[in-house]
Amino acid sequence: MTLQRALPAITASLLTLLLTLLLGGSPALPAPAASAQTGPVFTAAAPVGTTETPAPSRRLAWPTPGPVPVLRAFDKPAQNWLPGHRGVDLGASGDLTAPAAGTVRFAGMLAGRGVLSIDHGNGLITSFEPVDALVPRGSTVAAGQVVARVWEPGRVAHCGATACFHLGLRLDGEYVNPLLFLADAAEPVRLLPLGGQRGGG
Repeated sequence: MTLQRALPAITASLLTLLLTLLLGGSPALPAPAASAQTGPVFTAAAPVGTTETPAPSRRLAWPTPGPVPVLRAFDKPAQNWLPGHRGVDLGASGDLTAPAAGTVRFAGMLAGRGVLSIDHGNGLITSFEPVDALVPRGSTVAAGQVVARVWEPGRVAHCGATACFHLGLRLDGEYVNPLLFLADAAEPVRLLPLGGQRGGG
C-alpha cells in the first residue's frame, strides 16, 4: 500500500525532470560547497598555433618575395583521421626559398606530386607541394636559399587554373596554421576564389 500511494509522486517527479531536459534546461541541483582554497584561478592555455605569439626562434620568413594571396585557409580537423586542410594554399609561382635554415627531410614525389620538407629545428617542419625540389634530401639549407620551384597549373589541378602551392607547418608533430608563424603576416593577405577572380562586394 505504501508503494501504491507513492507512485503518483514518483511519476510526477519523473515527468517534471523529462520536461526540463526536453526544454533545454537542467534540473535544479544543490549549490556546491564553497572551497576554502584561495589564490589565483588558472584556465587552460590557448593551443599552440591559434592565438599565441610564436617565440622569435620559431618565426619564419615568407618562402615567396613577400606576402601573397591565400587561396585556401588553414582548416585543421577535430581528429587527425577526419578531412580538413592542414596548411594554406598560397597563390604564387616560380622559385620558393627556405623560410629558415634547416635540413631537407624529404625531396621527391609523393602521391603523384612533388614534395619538399625541411626540418628547421625547434620542433618546426615546413612542407611545400606541388613543387620541383632543387635541393636533395639530407642537405643543409640557409634561410632565403632557393629550394624549390612551384609546378605550373597544367601539371596538377591543385588550385584549378591558378598557380599556387600548399604550405604546411608542423610544430612538435602537430599541424598548425603557417600564417601565424610567418613574419609580417599581418600585411595584406586576402582570400580569393580558387578561380583567381574576385567575387562581388
